[in-house]
Amino acid sequence: MIFFVFGLELAHLYAGRARAAKAVTDVTRGFFGDFDPDIFERYHLLMIDETYGTGGDAYLEERLFERLDGNLNGTGATPFSYEVSEVMLSEKTYLISDECKPLKKQIHDYCAYSLLDNVVSELKKVNEEGEKEETFDPSTEEASSEEQVYEDPTPVANGLKGSALLRFVCPIGSLPSETEVELSGVASRKNAISPESSPISFDFSSEAGVSGLLSSVKLSLSGLTPPKESLELASYVRTCLSDQVNERDDTVFKAELEYLLFGRDTDSENVLNAVNDIILIRFPFNYQALKKSPGKQAMITAAATALTIATGIPIKVYKVIFNAAGAYMESVLDVRALLAGERVSLKKSSAEWRLDLTAFFKKECKEKNKSSSGKGLAYRDYLTLLLLIRPNKKAFYYRLMDLVALNTKGEGELMDIDHMITNATFSYRIELFPRFSTTLYDSDPEAYTFVFERETGY
Repeated sequence: MIFFVFGLELAHLYAGRARAAKAVTDVTRGFFGDFDPDIFERYHLLMIDETYGTGGDAYLEERLFERLDGNLNGTGATPFSYEVSEVMLSEKTYLISDECKPLKKQIHDYCAYSLLDNVVSELKKVNEEGEKEETFDPSTEEASSEEQVYEDPTPVANGLKGSALLRFVCPIGSLPSETEVELSGVASRKNAISPESSPISFDFSSEAGVSGLLSSVKLSLSGLTPPKESLELASYVRTCLSDQVNERDDTVFKAELEYLLFGRDTDSENVLNAVNDIILIRFPFNYQALKKSPGKQAMITAAATALTIATGIPIKVYKVIFNAAGAYMESVLDVRALLAGERVSLKKSSAEWRLDLTAFFKKECKEKNKSSSGKGLAYRDYLTLLLLIRPNKKAFYYRLMDLVALNTKGEGELMDIDHMITNATFSYRIELFPRFSTTLYDSDPEAYTFVFERETGY
């Protein structure tokens, strides 16, 4: 009889351990089912707040303790009785730890390269064409007129910067907001990621003043092959972030892609910097097109000659300034078309030239060609191109988390990205109470104490 009871107790011990092991596994896996469904649906990111919004890191362990105790002891009548003596989170991986490596992995798992087909095809087109000479259609060329009175157009170009530039390029009624967003608690600021600005600089009043713009002519997108990580990020953010042209009603920043690029605290500043950077992309292409156009160069020479007679400033100086100012104004008109929802090819044909040079030398900024070919890149594509060519990729991931936190805030406190975990290792200590006999327990009490370690995550 004693051996029978001893056998029952031994079976009870082994079965109790197996039941505890299963409970630990189920509770650990179930814990990561507490991800925010709204964040997952919108951003396709899986994460758990280790504080459950309480601000204290012990709450997670308390929650697991309650779940495990309920699983072991709260499931009705069973022959087993346990005491959960310890639940400890021994290791954890944060979403933005190790230079945002877990975040990058989730983006990698989700990304869809097909979203970048349009951008990649445009780059391929530029690469294939290289420095190939363009054949100009004479019907699209402008001719100078001996009767025309030429005026210095540089004040018009110089006036289009800052808020004046935004008012000119943005469609009526769609100026970006100047309201400041509080950013003191967001991930980028807490991790010392500084806001950025476009490097554009010009003054068309002198030859020296256009040197900065002209230096951009040496920059080329030919041969650009962005690394895989950059392509994945660009592909991902296109699926879930808004921009100045493609707005959403449920965002703190309306121009989210622009915030991702520059990190300023107003839509207005971010959009202005994006506009300036797109102008810097467009300028080299427009400058080369202007220089290679016989008709446009004839008009620029005629204007330079007329103004040299009036001022004594060398023709060569005027030609440098007018070519730069003309290419800049063409780039500004390109951006205005993009913000109106049109497309602009990286390398346009002469028929797609917008600026009316005759009006330009009357101090007017007019478009002679307002029809759109429907080819090329949209505004969102140019923002994608900026993401691919800008060097500070680290900042993009932190600013992405800024946007997730700001848009998830609701009526409560700002979500703290620093507490978001994606992987964790838990240690458990569970004690089983003897049922049929205490003999085995008295001889080896440690046999009734189970220690488990489980690692889980996304």
